[in-house]
Amino acid sequence: MILELVSLVSVSAIAIFLYLIVFKYKVFAKFEVKEITFPPGQLIYTSYQGKYSQIGTKINSVVCDLNNFLKIKANRTKFSPIYFGIYYDDPCRILDVNKSRAVVGIILFQNEKTQNFQTDEFIENFKEKTFLYKTKSFCGFTSLGAKFPLFNLINIMSGIFRGYPAIKKHAKDLDILNKFQCSLEVYDYENKELTISFPYESQSDLLWLSDYPVPAYKDTQNSKTK
Repeated sequence: MILELVSLVSVSAIAIFLYLIVFKYKVFAKFEVKEITFPPGQLIYTSYQGKYSQIGTKINSVVCDLNNFLKIKANRTKFSPIYFGIYYDDPCRILDVNKSRAVVGIILFQNEKTQNFQTDEFIENFKEKTFLYKTKSFCGFTSLGAKFPLFNLINIMSGIFRGYPAIKKHAKDLDILNKFQCSLEVYDYENKELTISFPYESQSDLLWLSDYPVPAYKDTQNSKTK
């Protein structure tokens, strides 16, 4: 009787888990690789060096800083931040994954929701931290990418494992894979949308923001120079 009860509970738990994964969090939702155009905007960012699997700690620090800042300004309900990460190195090709470079922070697209955000005041407020924030304006740019549902970390991991291979395959078919210099992940929790894309316009202002040097690559003939 006890074994039957345990088995019933186990089956129920698995069923609930599958329901959450498939229906509520849409982990296996269909996606389309396509050209994605981003409008002009501004980045508030800080550099990161290390394993990409551990970058969550850095992103959490940015989230905490922004929340504290908005509490100070008493305008938390007026601004819904969009976070981002720009990743410069391929973990499969780099000699030491601890040298992988990225920048993370807040992305402010030019619209009425962000026009009153005090960028300079935010940066000044945290200038005494162990890492500094910088700002960079960028023009609109074109990328190749895909969009995924965003509810939690599971969606991000699903998007990474499903999206990156599909985007690169599509880019190879279009003969633009060699134009990829970095990947951009945009985490829009307000609209529950994760965007993974590769800017491929050479004039993109998003390139080369990292404070860290270019690491050594296994394929030295094709290693990066910026």
